[in-house]
Amino acid sequence: KKGGGISIGAPIGAPQPTPTGGPDGALDDRVNNMGQEELKIELERMMDDMNLGEGKRVPIRRLDEFTLKQMLATHFRRIEEANNVPADGDLPDGPKRGTPEFFIQELRKEVLEGESSLKTLEALRVSLQSNTIPWLKSFGAEGGLELLLNLLQKSQDRELGDVTHECVKCLKVFM
Repeated sequence: KKGGGISIGAPIGAPQPTPTGGPDGALDDRVNNMGQEELKIELERMMDDMNLGEGKRVPIRRLDEFTLKQMLATHFRRIEEANNVPADGDLPDGPKRGTPEFFIQELRKEVLEGESSLKTLEALRVSLQSNTIPWLKSFGAEGGLELLLNLLQKSQDRELGDVTHECVKCLKVFM
């Protein structure tokens, strides 16, 4: 379609295979039961989460319905997995490991020495690189940027090169 609308490749009434392959059938059912309009809306949300520019959105919008549903099912599974990180690293009565809240709580501890601080910063960098825009916004809104900047300053004051370097890498990804 011209004018920025979405035109999904295959006709909606044409027989389509069912997107599967994930362990959570409920997510696949959610995608499979979507009507054309809901599919378009969720597709736009997914592309927003991925921070895709218009140039990259156009070819995705042209994909057939089956491929779009597979993409959405994968996207939903990824979000679900990010929100359900295994409990072995959870803090008692605290946020789940891997969530913005978890990293905020860890950064507030301001423990700079030791392998655990470096591992936390490395895990934060990976999360900043791999999570969705809403995850990044949540981290920023919770004060993550300020905490990283404070940690950077303290690591420089104490001449902790590894921590300083990892803070800079986190800030680079966040920006």
